[in-house]
Amino acid sequence: MNRLPLLLCVLALAACSAGLEPMAPQARPALADDEAGVWLAADRAEHGLQSAPHRVRDPALNRYVQGVACKVAGTYCGDIRVYLVREAGLNAAMLPNGVLTLQTGLLLRLADEAQLAAVIGHELGHYVERDGFAQMERARQLGDIGAWAAVFGAALGVPGLDSALETEAALDILAFSRDQEGASDVFGLERMAAAGYAPQAAVEVWDLILAEAGADGATPADRLLATHPLPEDRRERLNAAAIALPQPPEGRGRAAYRAALAPHRAAFLADEVRLRQPTATLRLFRYLAERDGLDAVLAFHWGEVHRLRGWKDDRRKALATYARALALPDVPVETHRSIALVRRALGQWRGARFAFQRYLAHAPDAPDRAIVEAYIAEVL
Repeated sequence: MNRLPLLLCVLALAACSAGLEPMAPQARPALADDEAGVWLAADRAEHGLQSAPHRVRDPALNRYVQGVACKVAGTYCGDIRVYLVREAGLNAAMLPNGVLTLQTGLLLRLADEAQLAAVIGHELGHYVERDGFAQMERARQLGDIGAWAAVFGAALGVPGLDSALETEAALDILAFSRDQEGASDVFGLERMAAAGYAPQAAVEVWDLILAEAGADGATPADRLLATHPLPEDRRERLNAAAIALPQPPEGRGRAAYRAALAPHRAAFLADEVRLRQPTATLRLFRYLAERDGLDAVLAFHWGEVHRLRGWKDDRRKALATYARALALPDVPVETHRSIALVRRALGQWRGARFAFQRYLAHAPDAPDRAIVEAYIAEVL
């Protein structure tokens, strides 16, 4: 089990400030304060993130996302450090020391810069209101410090801890009230609106969360949603607050967002396929196609879900989806290889040989060339 995301989840606790003064820009707890210990753990988690193999290091994408974060954060810009984590799924987290982690699966799902600003604004509220420390104090007052010890110990390398215990401990701590989550929603709306973004984008992000909850059976995310206010109620309050704010006519940033993600989109789609959760992934791909239109990259990965699942009619569906990819510009060269693999599995030897040959013609330096040539010889 990768223990670092669990620590990020727990450190990113979303609770109200419980009477704490908001964190001032460029401030840090005094070493003698209890809060300094929470920051120390967050600093150590950040150190792990800096060398994590799944961290996205592309300078252009990091610079773009950090720029959006600074635009939303304003005077807190210098306190917020964004880390992009190469991981499927929909998640973002703010550590008490100003580290904001964004999963690439979240970036894939967002439609534009305004939605990204909504996520950042909400998470920024957790930092400013010192939510992580407030929730730690709550756990200590409830005598639940053992759960915290399990979670922090796992992240900091203490051996012998049970992963199931860690997950249960984290989820038990993450129990938030209606007022706590509502405060974060309002904070994020105000920050993004002040930065010139359309506040309705925050409602759209919440709709994404609701649509994905429980898509492939019960998950920890379902339990987290259950501890929050009723999702529909929260969505309606968020919508009412967004409507009351100014609606900038040019507050979406769609073109800039899509341009920043374009070099990585195929990799992020492939991450979703590798989850091997076909029902949820097909639902996501259908949503992306309806929202943005079907392009060759999305069509190829859509076909991959069917090919790898292998249910009744999945091979036929895969071939049909690959055919749609071939009819679109900028088709991934791997489409030909996947067509060949499906036809080979169906016993369609001529079609398989032809598709393998087309793959090598388009990718003469393919790393799997020797394997493909062996397949070609097999079906001759």
